[in-house]
Amino acid sequence: MGLFDNSHKATWINIWVASSEKHWFNPDNHNGTRVEINGVKKAINWDEAEQVDIHLKSIKEAGVDTVLFDLTNGFHDFIMERSKRVGRVCRELGLKFAFAAGNTDDDGFEQRAELTYKDFCGEDAEFNDCYLKKDGKPLLVLYVVREQYERLSKSQATYLSRFNRVWASGEDPDINKWGWQLSPDVATVASDDAMYVTSSLRWDYRFPERWHKSAEFLDYNLLKAYVNSPKFLIVGSYDDVFERNSWMLVDTTDAGEHLKQKDIFGNVSESSYYERVCDWLKGKPKSIEGGLLADGAYKMLSSDGKVIGTTGIQDLEGGQVECVADDQSLNSLIWLYHLGDNYYRISRLSAGKSLKDNGQALIQGCDENCDTQKWQLSINQNGQVSFKNLKTGRYIGENGLCENQSEKAFWSLKPDLTMDLIKD
Repeated sequence: MGLFDNSHKATWINIWVASSEKHWFNPDNHNGTRVEINGVKKAINWDEAEQVDIHLKSIKEAGVDTVLFDLTNGFHDFIMERSKRVGRVCRELGLKFAFAAGNTDDDGFEQRAELTYKDFCGEDAEFNDCYLKKDGKPLLVLYVVREQYERLSKSQATYLSRFNRVWASGEDPDINKWGWQLSPDVATVASDDAMYVTSSLRWDYRFPERWHKSAEFLDYNLLKAYVNSPKFLIVGSYDDVFERNSWMLVDTTDAGEHLKQKDIFGNVSESSYYERVCDWLKGKPKSIEGGLLADGAYKMLSSDGKVIGTTGIQDLEGGQVECVADDQSLNSLIWLYHLGDNYYRISRLSAGKSLKDNGQALIQGCDENCDTQKWQLSINQNGQVSFKNLKTGRYIGENGLCENQSEKAFWSLKPDLTMDLIKD
């Protein structure tokens, strides 16, 4: 039994991409992102039949039942032919699919709705049997800004009105969104209808170092979805390494630091994200046993009610971490992963950065497998928690790192969402 057996489970794939795009098609321009196809590592290519089969089978085996074709950059002829080829494989595997459209005006959306209806999902269309329907209508994801979605969702145009229209956009938090990015300080919005979950933390798209992946953020969003049990769960975009939504089997060893897929220990891993999604959709997410506290999100509160955080840029690499006022957002939460023997990784949830003793101060940084990012947890008789660094032996104190386990080195940890909420 899976945790989301009562939900439709979907993921996006990047059907629209052309040969000019990084990571896709051109084996000499994969930008450090490679998939293994029959023993050969190469760039992602949705025009290669072997890859289509392998990727869609992996998606199916993870427990996903619906694939959203990202056509947001156009319905060009070559893309529609590609969509038909991929759609036929979806049918063979028992997968549903639907389209996501974007980057056009209102008339353009009506034209795309007409093409989709006539060629893919209408009563006499080839894919009527496997095109996803929601509340009796074929589904169309609209990747637009809020104002355009509000118009298009009410449109009575001939073909648009035949679709159940749902919304996707960048960081603009709202209920029932189907993608594409989430606000790092908000995460997915609770709903019993649709929730989108991802590992992508995008603070500022203009700066690559402020847009990166976080296993903690993915787990937090999935845990929030588990609590709400939505009818539709949308899990990132399987192959979208570039925009940090991916969870595919992929080698990111040579990719930029903020594109790398890492396990909870900080090691680059080809399979950790894929295996994590499989665990969530087909069983139960694994945690290392024996820890004093469950993995999950907490508020780490000082004696005067402040939280561990940072001022200014929330996700700054190497930014100093200290006691700050609680702003009642994800900025005020940490995430704990038990690494064994009561050593934990402590991450600031909205930053996706781990706490580290760099020998001078408590800072936050990208996940590494290093002793300076491992903290031994202990609990006193009052239930308060201290964290001792494995490398330096220093404790996290209210006024900075301290040498001794004084009273200022004990914190009250208030659970927000933790893995022990999951029922066996």
